[in-house]
Amino acid sequence: YIQSKIDTIDYYIAILNSPISNKYQIPHSINELESMKSKLLEYEENIMNKKIQQPGEFKLDINYPDEYAG
Repeated sequence: YIQSKIDTIDYYIAILNSPISNKYQIPHSINELESMKSKLLEYEENIMNKKIQQPGEFKLDINYPDEYAG
């Protein structure tokens, strides 16, 4: 999800930097878009560094007998 938003921001920045930028109406400046992008990259880094809980770390850990067929 975050990466798709970063791609959209990159697309808008490319439009603003192109000579045809006057054909499009983008409500943000390049500085605002760069700020949003850096914040999203920070969020993405925090998410990627988040440790995933291992089985057994949950409060609801049920040990079924070996013969249990579910």
